[in-house]
Amino acid sequence: MEISFGRALWRNFLGQSPDWYKLILLVFLVVNPIIFSVNPFIAGWLLVAEFIFTLAMALKCYPLLPGGLLAFEAVVVGMTSAGHVKAELASNLEVLLLLIFMVAGIYFMKQLLLFIFTRLLLSIPSKMFLSLAFCLAAAFLSAFLDALTVVAVVISVAVGFYGIYHRVASSRPNEDLQDDSHVEAHNRDVLEQFRAFLRSLQDRDAIRAGLADGTIDAICSDHTPVDEDAKQLPFGEAEPGATGLELLLPLTLKWAHEGSISLPHALACITSAPLRVLGADGGSLAIGQPADLCVFDPTQIWKVEPSALFSQGKNTPLLATEVQGKVRYTLVDGAIVYEAALEKSAAHHHQGEVR
Repeated sequence: MEISFGRALWRNFLGQSPDWYKLILLVFLVVNPIIFSVNPFIAGWLLVAEFIFTLAMALKCYPLLPGGLLAFEAVVVGMTSAGHVKAELASNLEVLLLLIFMVAGIYFMKQLLLFIFTRLLLSIPSKMFLSLAFCLAAAFLSAFLDALTVVAVVISVAVGFYGIYHRVASSRPNEDLQDDSHVEAHNRDVLEQFRAFLRSLQDRDAIRAGLADGTIDAICSDHTPVDEDAKQLPFGEAEPGATGLELLLPLTLKWAHEGSISLPHALACITSAPLRVLGADGGSLAIGQPADLCVFDPTQIWKVEPSALFSQGKNTPLLATEVQGKVRYTLVDGAIVYEAALEKSAAHHHQGEVR
């Protein structure tokens, strides 16, 4: 089947890079001369940012192609001269060759890198040791590559992991990774869980920032206890949910211990703030308010174990994890409705606080 000249030109423009990448580069090529005619200083810094973008996206498109177009345009519009470019090449030829070698090696070895990281993921069952292995691998790559290329490797590996699962779940080898229409219903929940696994740590930093600046008003436990029978099933068939209510206090205190937010602010997020969001009364120790209190020990360290959980659902990803902060008493309208059993060891006992 014959195609038009324009379609053939578009297909071959920047090789096998995605269409959205090609469009972004065309926007760069159109906008740069306009900005240069208005403010050459801003245009220069914008060109630097565009070069960095092409390096960061090295695994989507071999960066010598878009980078060369940007450099050629810089000479054409007068940002620099051909003589100056020649002088810079002569004085920095070693660095340029090293950069070409690194990017080329990563671009053409991305399948090997995906294989290596996949073997790490499948061979190490412990999340802690898996995290350590990935850190060591990133440190090893950083010793030979620039930071942007390492970021490109991490992005490629994450997309590769997701792509493998999506193709298996959809049973369509060439399926668009953003199209879930052909994924069977019983696999979609697993797909969402897999997406969550690949989320960046920047998401967690964004939550910290949202709590600190007040963007996030309140914290909830998402307490969804599930009995053991519903959990002892294959990953895709197990009922979603985990025990969270009993861990809400220590996990919230962790934000304060790490310095993300102050202790009063952390406690307000799980006491007075939810009531304010719901428009309900309470959440304070004022006269005439309901005597709904929680007496807790903010310094006690305890291990999350099924025997230590009061809920009938014992499933939580924090099993065998040590947390700090233990509820001693819960009072509703002045009456004690919960009292924790006293620990045999007094090593972590301290006088409780009322919140």
